[in-house]
Amino acid sequence: MSSSPPQPSENWPRKRVLVVAAEVLLVIALIALNLYLWVRPGRGDDVASAESTASGATSVATPAGGSASATEPSTASATTSPTASMSASSATTSAATSTAAPAPSTPIPDPTTALRAAGRLVVVVDSSASMATHLPTVQDSLTELFRQVPDGVTVGLTTYSPAGVAVLVPAEPVNGDRREQLVKAVQGLTTTAGTNRPVFDALTLSYQHVLAGQPGSDPAPILMAITDGGRSGGADLATFVTFAKAETAKRARSATPRFVGITPGADMTLLNQVVDAVGGRAVAAGTPSQLHDAILTLP
Repeated sequence: MSSSPPQPSENWPRKRVLVVAAEVLLVIALIALNLYLWVRPGRGDDVASAESTASGATSVATPAGGSASATEPSTASATTSPTASMSASSATTSAATSTAAPAPSTPIPDPTTALRAAGRLVVVVDSSASMATHLPTVQDSLTELFRQVPDGVTVGLTTYSPAGVAVLVPAEPVNGDRREQLVKAVQGLTTTAGTNRPVFDALTLSYQHVLAGQPGSDPAPILMAITDGGRSGGADLATFVTFAKAETAKRARSATPRFVGITPGADMTLLNQVVDAVGGRAVAAGTPSQLHDAILTLP
């Protein structure tokens, strides 16, 4: 008895479609997984790690009698480069130096404004031998100051030394020729050795020059004294103070002379005594730059 071949189920085409669709979805999933593994973050590190592991494995497999050069590159690559260390150290030092850099100094105010307001300036310079090291800075600074004096402002220059008191340029209004006379006089200053230092004689004479105008004619004249301190011979402090106070009393309060004492030395005693008696200010200027700035900074 012969049997007939089995007949396909009527649902077979539908099952076949489902199987094919499942296979397609599986392929798509595998492709997506491979793409993710290829582009995911950190793949480069994994590759480098794998290569390093492989390199290490090769080095370990080197026979004992073989060359050690196979392990040396790996060791060298793991060691910090001396050049890189020096560069990092240099960068750190540079950054520290930059951080520690001092702030720029405050600019000196333009002296022309103060000179116009004062109307009159008389400068007294100590030219005794002890001022020899400071004199070049004094000369250069006063030259700079005198060149900035506006026309019409009255300026005088007096010096004192063991040789006595000398009025180098009388206090008169400045113009072109007068300005050059002041510059020439200050550039020609020299020091003189000796024990006599008549500082209060020089201050008394200069105070007279400061007050030479009619009472109240100058708003607030300036008397500048540049000395490293010390006094021997001539008038004393009490004589100068008595004269200064009597003369000042004759003038309007707004016209009281302003005293500025500048010392490049360490002894502030003399200038402090003058300031205590007649007012004003005493400035310690121990370096050439401080001396320059003190002379150019008028009250």
